[in-house]
Amino acid sequence: MTGLAAVWFSGMVYNVAQVSYRQAICPTRLLGRMNAAVRWVVWGTLPLGGLLGGVLGTVLGRAPHAMDRVRGLMGRRVVGVLLPLRGMRDF
Repeated sequence: MTGLAAVWFSGMVYNVAQVSYRQAICPTRLLGRMNAAVRWVVWGTLPLGGLLGGVLGTVLGRAPHAMDRVRGLMGRRVVGVLLPLRGMRDF
């Protein structure tokens, strides 16, 4: 339960930070296009991830696939913290 709460909280912090960063570096006249493009990439890949997850769950079983999901969730948080974007002030 604590781990799930940490993942949800870090997801919220990540979303606020990345949207703020995008809005800060994007010209005002392009904000709509940029937001639409990012949503298309992020939300458009969800069906592919669901399909891949179903295939992996069928082939490998549920337990190994669940651990891969945990590694992926935590891995992207680590990558986000290590990227130099946190210190960028200019694009």
